Amino acid sequence: MDHLILPRRHRHPVQKVALLSAEEYDGGDFLTYPERQGWGERTADEWFTMFRFPAEHRSFVAFLERWLLFGMMSAFCNFFQVEFKPSDFIGFKDGVHPIFTTHRFPNLLQQIMDRGPSMNLGLNAAAAALSSFYASCATHIRLTHPGDNDAHINDNSRQRRLHEFIDTFQNSIKNPRQRGITMATSIMMESVFESTSVILERLLNQHRLMEMPSFHDTNGLMERRLRQDGWCPSEISRLHGQFNTSCLYFIYQSPRQRPSEIHNDKSTQTSHLSTSASALCTPFVCANKQLSDTTYQTKHANDDCDCQDMVAANPDELCEILEQGKIPLILLMEENDSYPNIMFVGCDPKETDLQPYVAISHVWSDGLGNTKENSLPRCQLRRLSEFVKELPGQYSETLLFWCDTICVPTDMAAQSSKRMKNAQTMAMTLMRDVYAKAMTVLVLDSWLWNNSTEDKSDTEILMEIFTCPWNTRLWTYQEGALPESLHFQFSNQAYNLDAGMAEANKSTNAIEKLTLLARIHVRYQSLRGFREKQTAGQRLAVIANELGHRMTSVAADESLCLAVLLDLDVGKIVNTEDDLRIQELWRMMRTVPRHLVFTTLATLDVKGLCWAPKTFLKSPLNVSMHGNPTVEDWTSSGDFAAQTRYGIHLKEIGIRFQFGTGRFTSPFFLRDQDLRYYTISFGNDPGEKKPGQVGYDMSDHAGLFQSLAVILDCSSNDFVGDYSAGWTMTGTSDSYEFIAALVGIIKVDGGVIHCQRIQRCVVTRYSEDTSNGEIRHFRENVFPFEWRYGMSMSDRQLKHYAADGKILQEQYWYVG
Repeated sequence: MDHLILPRRHRHPVQKVALLSAEEYDGGDFLTYPERQGWGERTADEWFTMFRFPAEHRSFVAFLERWLLFGMMSAFCNFFQVEFKPSDFIGFKDGVHPIFTTHRFPNLLQQIMDRGPSMNLGLNAAAAALSSFYASCATHIRLTHPGDNDAHINDNSRQRRLHEFIDTFQNSIKNPRQRGITMATSIMMESVFESTSVILERLLNQHRLMEMPSFHDTNGLMERRLRQDGWCPSEISRLHGQFNTSCLYFIYQSPRQRPSEIHNDKSTQTSHLSTSASALCTPFVCANKQLSDTTYQTKHANDDCDCQDMVAANPDELCEILEQGKIPLILLMEENDSYPNIMFVGCDPKETDLQPYVAISHVWSDGLGNTKENSLPRCQLRRLSEFVKELPGQYSETLLFWCDTICVPTDMAAQSSKRMKNAQTMAMTLMRDVYAKAMTVLVLDSWLWNNSTEDKSDTEILMEIFTCPWNTRLWTYQEGALPESLHFQFSNQAYNLDAGMAEANKSTNAIEKLTLLARIHVRYQSLRGFREKQTAGQRLAVIANELGHRMTSVAADESLCLAVLLDLDVGKIVNTEDDLRIQELWRMMRTVPRHLVFTTLATLDVKGLCWAPKTFLKSPLNVSMHGNPTVEDWTSSGDFAAQTRYGIHLKEIGIRFQFGTGRFTSPFFLRDQDLRYYTISFGNDPGEKKPGQVGYDMSDHAGLFQSLAVILDCSSNDFVGDYSAGWTMTGTSDSYEFIAALVGIIKVDGGVIHCQRIQRCVVTRYSEDTSNGEIRHFRENVFPFEWRYGMSMSDRQLKHYAADGKILQEQYWYVG
């Protein structure tokens, strides 16, 4: 992969991607290429044999690699009317072995970006080229991100085209391609997708329309290489979710963060060495980051420091400042200062002319916290003071700083007296002002402050910042999102994030912009763009995506942090029992993203709040069917809905049908009054269904509902997906997929349907001339009679598999 951007000092040899064949792609239509190559229709059993035994079918694997890589590139170039020569991308190692080479890709990409879509390309030709490109991406994704849609298929004797077989049986086959060529295909797809987005932005004169998908394998080459280099599984899952394949390759080539930490997981255990579960790292948890009040140790500035001097806040003075509604600020400590207590200055956040101060943001696992009292070693306070004094420009003129370890009464103190409890509540209430009104926030992460920015590009520095452990903790998000200015401490300087991003954006390197900077910009906007959001609903849309990659040691802190970010009544949350805080938070919201109705996250089992996520954080509660963290992205949608005492109020298309007790099969078949056919597929909705179950069991809901319905998220048409499954494109013209929500209808009042959310699902609508064998079978054998609303079909085990339903156009709903 000759074109990829590498760190200044890369750790590994540059990846050479082997090809099984030097045969060139013929430049024709993507979907019919298998037939042109002699890989026409076969039975599922025949296709299974080739996928399961790739070593014995090298010619098929070579064809598959060529089809998905070069076929995709050909379709992309056809759309832009740019000549594509496969031979330009085929080289030879030692003059014999074919390899995939990309040294001419930057010129090709620059040519396309300068030119834009061809105006000479007819509408039909453009549609065909674009359809081929989407179909190639869809096929690659289905091989690298298995779905959950083939458990019902048992007809292995019917002849199928290759792309139909992959679409139908994607959860039962493994990707037979070499890992290197799979990675290369992902990198090329991501680059051309990003370039298309840039061109469309330019043509439409609009900013980013949507976050571009990542096409990397859920258990691909980069994830394996990072694990072999000692990276924590929880870090790898975060990087996988936030960065594209080019970024992962850059990270793999960079020094591993905190190399002294050991991250054991189940794969590293041996028969003679048993490790307790709490000491194992998982995709959700890093064992090194799990903190406990009873075992936490405050650290000195250096490991060899022998000072025993702890400088503490005077509890009465701290309480007095907070009782006045002021922010307690710490006076900088000079090298020869020996005063026994913290020197405080109270700052009134309501004043228009505030005293300038710096707020410190740190990772508690670095040892700058204290769970017992508001104190720090003198060496730490001196170092913090030096960091503040060495800030660039006007920032170094301040004499005051704020640090939570000193300025927020500890839980232990709050439990000891009512006064300290009230002071802690006031400190939490002031938290938003602390960061929003600081002159700047200085981030301290031990990985960064032990590394230099010298001789590094802004892109490399920004990659280090957005991959450091500071990004994994709950509280640090608000500390980076709220302030007007943000600095990160390195060994040689405090780096201004906003200025660095502006400088990086000046890059004229197309590859750098489309691979690394594209994702860095998304991460930057997710953090620093928060301040631009005006309503709580808009802020929540940004928070939901970002918090899905973060963790906390205290679950109840999530509601506090959300209340601070959303500018809600923090004191009310503080005074609510821990287990009820999230419910209280949701009831404070007046508008919420409408996509909550269709969320993949685990939701509350509380009347009126069955749509409300239990947590946004990286958690085993939010797990995909493949065991990976589930993260949602609503940032590209501006749709919000009002929350009322009846639930979320929205206007959507739905399909209503009758249902008794028992279990749904997956898929469940529907026919509407216009004789259109649908399937409802149920994935592994977190917390609502046991892994391995097929369909959905309605036994617990017996007698609660008049009938059932699926509400369709029409904005999801053509694209259906979440973090766990990547992006799934339909890739065919005879079906349309919709994210949907299964709901139980409680009553209809004034034409508005009152219902309770049950589970997220996917609804597929098929055209009359569909080639789907299962739909054709049900149309001819299960639905031969006239449509009749209320008709439901089940087998002897009360497994319901089909029903006649009624389409509801522009229906108003209250979803509780």
